[in-house]
Order: sequence, then C-alpha cells, then structure tokens
Amino acid sequence: MGTPPAESRVGAEAPPKRAHHGGRSAPKCIYPHSKKSILLFPWAAFSYMKVKLEKMRRAENKQRVKKMGISGALVTILLVVVAIAFVGIAVAVLSGFMGTGSVKTDIMVEKLDLVASGYSVAVLRNTGNVRITNIDSALIVCASQGADQGTDIKDEFSPSSNIDPGKTSTATFQQAFVPGDTCTLTITATAANGAKVSTSSSAIVRP
Repeated sequence: MGTPPAESRVGAEAPPKRAHHGGRSAPKCIYPHSKKSILLFPWAAFSYMKVKLEKMRRAENKQRVKKMGISGALVTILLVVVAIAFVGIAVAVLSGFMGTGSVKTDIMVEKLDLVASGYSVAVLRNTGNVRITNIDSALIVCASQGADQGTDIKDEFSPSSNIDPGKTSTATFQQAFVPGDTCTLTITATAANGAKVSTSSSAIVRP
C-alpha cells in the first residue's frame, strides 16, 4: 500500500504559538477572584483595623494626659491651700504662746456716765495681764473749766488699787457738772511690775 498523502495546510488556521520563558509556559493571569487575592483581603482588613486601633489608642492617651494635667493642677492648688492653713495654724499657736508669755500692762475707761444733779459713774477695766496695784490719779476736766482745773476722783474708786487682769473697779461720785458740758476723765496707774499706764475717755454731762 502506498503512503497516504500529507494533508495540505494551505488555508488552514495555524495553531497558536506559546511563548517560552526558559522552557516554561507564561504565567497565568491572576484575577480578583483568584486564591491569592482572597488571601490578601484579610491581611488588608487586619492592617486597616490595626491603624484604626492605633489612632483610637493615641486619642485615648491624649485624653488621659489632659485629665491627668487637670488633676495635677487641682492637687497643686489643694497642696497650696493645705500649706497655707498649716502656716496659719502654726502662726496662731505661736502667737498664743507668745501672747501668754509676754507681759502686757494696760487699763481702759469702760464706762463714763456723768450726771449734772445726781451720782456719776466711772468704771475702769484692767485689760492687761499684770495686776494694777494703784490708781495714781483720776482727773476729770470739763470744757467749761480751764485746762489747769479739774476734779481728782481717785479716792472714789472702790477699791482704788489691786485691779486684777480682766477685772474692773467702779467709782460712784457726786460732782457739780453743767448739763451738756463735755468732760474728760484721764487715768494714770501703776502695775505690779512697776510699769505706768494711762487712759482717757470723754462724755457729755446729762441732766
């Protein structure tokens, strides 16, 4: 038998040629729905969530720092107030001790009631912490009289000496005063420590 004639390839479509790269076929195109794309999607989502969480953490840290700053200012103010309070208490305590230990001699006219016709009253108070041992003078001078004139009523005080700290001594006397006249009582006294004290007070004579 004879060999069959070769088929003629004239007019026939030639088979597609494949590009060769080192003896390997060209890589296939990766479509969005390929396995590699599906694996990349969770990684992208994780990266996005990581960035968001980092931003949230930074914002929270800023708020925390801001709150800590306000709290720190309040704590500083409270510490200053407490320090001032302690200083005030210390000063008050020291002043009390110093006041108790210090010597104070003083006297004052607590009351002066002058009556034109009747009994007048003068009250002295020892406002120091040393006993008053003697009333040296208790001179009343009125505006209608001369500057060198006056009435000494020291003998009217009962008692006229030994006025303890905080205590009073009262004098009741009867003098001829002019109604409406202004009279001044000037007191000089001696304390137990030898110190001299004086005070004065004025009053208008009432009928």
